[in-house]
Amino acid sequence: MANPNKDTTLEFILVSEINGIKYAKLVEEDIKEEIVPPFEVILGYVRRIWKDFAINKVILIKKGLYLVRFMDYQDAMKVTQKGVYQFDHKPFIVKAWTMEMEISTDAIVSLLIWIQLPELDIKFWGFLSKLGSMLGIPLKTDKHTKEKSTLKTVGNKNLTERNRELEHRHNHRIKNSQQR
Repeated sequence: MANPNKDTTLEFILVSEINGIKYAKLVEEDIKEEIVPPFEVILGYVRRIWKDFAINKVILIKKGLYLVRFMDYQDAMKVTQKGVYQFDHKPFIVKAWTMEMEISTDAIVSLLIWIQLPELDIKFWGFLSKLGSMLGIPLKTDKHTKEKSTLKTVGNKNLTERNRELEHRHNHRIKNSQQR
């Protein structure tokens, strides 16, 4: 979320070029402000998605890590058992708290990511599991892709579990059965 009060001026930054292809390296500092939204935004999101449950408190443990305490244990269990939550198209990880739990984002070993494949031709839809497997463990696809109800308009989605330790840069190639 861009800060509307900040200066909107951009600067020219020289990019790298390798074999005629231009590359811009994205580092955490480039997107630091957008990575972790303000507490009030998270509070609103939590209250909206769990509006049917009685929330006692939402506490900021540290930047990017929150504790949500429910009034009723059964509500907390329903929330944690639902599985995948998304906040701004990013994984919102929900775990039940235990006495042994390490309160650190370093303890996260994998993340759920949506892979968008805009304008993927319909003939490749049977190939989605292989595409997802290039980045992690494919888990599911979105409703439109499953029902093959979109052609090239919405963009097909594939939810994949990605190991945090894997390299973030990818250069994957796909070949057809006639290629060697």
